[in-house]
This record gives sequence, structure tokens and C-alpha cells, in this order.
Amino acid sequence: MLNFKHAQSNKTLGLKWNPCTDEFTFEHNINEQAKNADKQITKRSLLSDMSKLYDPLGWLSPVTVKAKILFQHIWTINRNNWDEPLPATLQKEWLQFRSDMSHIEQIKILRWIGDMNSNVELHGFSDASEKAMSCVIYCKTTDVTGNIVIRMVAAKTKLAPLNKSVSLPRLELCAAQLLALLMKKVIESIDKPDVTKHGWTDSMVVLGWLQVDTSRWKTFVANRVREIVETMPASCWGHTRSEDNAADCASRGLSPSQLSSHALWWQGPTWLKTDENKTEKYTPEIKPPQLEMKTTKVASAMQTSS
Repeated sequence: MLNFKHAQSNKTLGLKWNPCTDEFTFEHNINEQAKNADKQITKRSLLSDMSKLYDPLGWLSPVTVKAKILFQHIWTINRNNWDEPLPATLQKEWLQFRSDMSHIEQIKILRWIGDMNSNVELHGFSDASEKAMSCVIYCKTTDVTGNIVIRMVAAKTKLAPLNKSVSLPRLELCAAQLLALLMKKVIESIDKPDVTKHGWTDSMVVLGWLQVDTSRWKTFVANRVREIVETMPASCWGHTRSEDNAADCASRGLSPSQLSSHALWWQGPTWLKTDENKTEKYTPEIKPPQLEMKTTKVASAMQTSS
């Protein structure tokens, strides 16, 4: 029989598992460089700091996306020189962020996500801002006594392109695509292909695109809608209010101190435990948007005989 009472934590690149409590925690050494107060922050050192945070399942996505956004901004103003000190304002911003990183060590994540023999649902949320796209998936298990357990499974972020011509509805669609891809991987991992899955977005435009045959949309939208519905058909998708969209935390970013106790991110919206939002999933009037609709030219010919 295994005895974990005196077992030590197992660590992989800063991600620790405590076998006694069956919890994951994070350890970081980003602040090691801060001991040298005279050291200038460069693009190289900033990227080195970012790479020290190991988060394979995206649990810290609201924090890591803030670092990614800052690095993207730095890249636009300094493309070539990796060892030139950053402007004072950017150095100050990064030093504040880095000093706040100690709060991630307060985060504890239970490894057990629920009894897979119970009723299992996967709820995914997607969102986009002008700076980033994000998605997050929660596992909801309900046992025979009605006890409900909500656990975050995984999350993912992607920076928005610097090309400002990409509209926000398109970014929201790309976030939904990101969710569909992550949902596919999660389903494969838990080995329950028949699991009930739900997708939630606060974009009515995206819901409208998903409800209509792809032949009506321009190439950009059609290709992504086609890929989304292969994993998550239109019937899986519903509308949620922006304030209940957990993915919003990772599309805009949170500081480490905010993330450590952020209930929406770790547990999802409160209605996940009450099912009160399921009626809203089907009630909004979703009309096919005119945006991105393919225009078709029709030519007709008439032949007459004299």
C-alpha cells in the first residue's frame, strides 16, 4: 500500500505536486535577477524571465498573457537589438510585474477533477480582445446524490495579430476555434468521447456564423466555422454574459495578485453549479449576421424566337 504521509513534493520545471494533499502548486525563480538592482532589463532578459514560468495546461494564462502582450509591444518598438536596455517606463512596468510574481506560489490546484463515472460535462468559454484570444475549459461532475464538483481543466491563449485590419468579430471567431481545438484534446485525454460538451461565448455574431451553413460565408469565416463545428456543433454553443465569461480574464490579463484569488477564473461563473444559464443558451434570437456574408453574382439569359 502506498503511504504518502511523509512523501515530498515532486517538481517538474517549477510545477510541483504534493502527494499528501494531491495539489499542484507553482514555484518560480523569476525574482532571482532582481537581486542585482543595477541590471538593466533587455529584450533578452525579459524573454528569459518569461521562459522560467512552466505552465503546460494554461492555468496561469491570465498572468502569462500579460507578459506576452508586453513582449509583443516591445518587439514593435525594438525589433533587432536584443541587448539594448528597454525604455525606463517599460522597465518599470516589467519590474512591477516581476515583483508581483510571488503571489503565484499561493495558488493551489487540486489534481482530482471529479469522478469520471459520474455525469460529466465539459464547459468551455472563449473570448477575444484587441490584444489576445483565449479559452478555458471546466469539468463539471454530478454524482448520484446531486453533489456537483467544478474544476478547471485547461486554458490557452494566443496573441492577436498586430495587423489592425482583423476585426473584433473575427478575433472572437478565432477564440472559438481555439476552444474547439483545446476541447478536442481534453476529450481525448479523459477518454470519454461521448462526454457532454458546451461552448459559451458573449459574441452574438459568432453564434450567428455557427448557425448557418459555411457556404454562405467568406473564406476566412467559412474555414474556421467548418473546423469548429467538426468538434463542437452549433447545438453545443450558447450565449453567456460578458461578466460571466471566464475567458475574459485571459484575453485581457490579470496581475499575479489578482489571479491568486479570482473566483471566476478558478471556478467559472456561479451558474455552472445551478444550471440557471442553460435556458439562456437557446433563448437569444440569433440572426445570421450580414458581416462576412459571401456575395454571389447571378447572371441570367433569355432566348426568344421570332
